[in-house]
Amino acid sequence: MIHIGKYIKDVLQEKELSVSQFAAMMHISRATAYRLLENVSIDVHQLERISKLLNHNLLDKSYLETTMDIENNDSMKKGVSNVETSQ
Repeated sequence: MIHIGKYIKDVLQEKELSVSQFAAMMHISRATAYRLLENVSIDVHQLERISKLLNHNLLDKSYLETTMDIENNDSMKKGVSNVETSQ
């Protein structure tokens, strides 16, 4: 699973934006911005807002990672079912 806070930090670095600048863009305190960047996951509406502010599609990567995780788990479950039925 993707660590969305880390991914947002990477985008901020890529765009040469500080956490203080990011906080100002989000109209939140620096402390709140730092807490947000520590989160493994965040609300999709907030992620959409951040994507627009940074002009970077954060939803695409997080969606793809989540979809891949779900597909991998489904494949693993099918493999377990096949083993169980063959015994």
